[in-house]
Amino acid sequence: MCSMQGRVPQWLIIPAVLLLWLVISHPPQPEQPSPPYPHAEIIDRAADEFGVEAELVAAVIENESAFNKQRVSAEGAVGLMQVLPSTAEEAAAEMNMDEYTPERLFEPEMNIRLGTWYLSNLMKEFTGDTVAALAAYNAGPARVESWQNLPRWKEKEGIDRIPLMETRSYVMLVLTEYDRLKVAAAGR
Repeated sequence: MCSMQGRVPQWLIIPAVLLLWLVISHPPQPEQPSPPYPHAEIIDRAADEFGVEAELVAAVIENESAFNKQRVSAEGAVGLMQVLPSTAEEAAAEMNMDEYTPERLFEPEMNIRLGTWYLSNLMKEFTGDTVAALAAYNAGPARVESWQNLPRWKEKEGIDRIPLMETRSYVMLVLTEYDRLKVAAAGR
């Protein structure tokens, strides 16, 4: 009787040689770099125009609509950045956009430009405080201004100071995605 210890069975040799030949003769091709999110060119243009980081805009879109341009919320917010028609109208008037109509909020270019303008204005209104600006994007600037008058807001730093759980969760999710996208961008 013959012992198989230390020997490779003959029936494995041919498949192993074929696999080795395939790996050597067909090395994996490096993947072409691709944007880490949809509508990257539009997002980059709007971010540059309004002085907001593209990764922050993309993180807002991911959390607002998961990049679904047809999304409409129960409150009537529309498109990728979930812009309310009243906010879009205000933004379009500020930017002298005669071509704006509420139906165009479903178009990525229009929606991202108006939503980024709004996010940029919130960043300015809250003097660069990203947490407050994101909270205002979710809950409205008047509500965040009232929260800032609470002792709790002044006593704590960071996201814990947001009194509304929904908004606190929203800000945490956006900031987590924002950090992930910044790391991905740094690796490109």
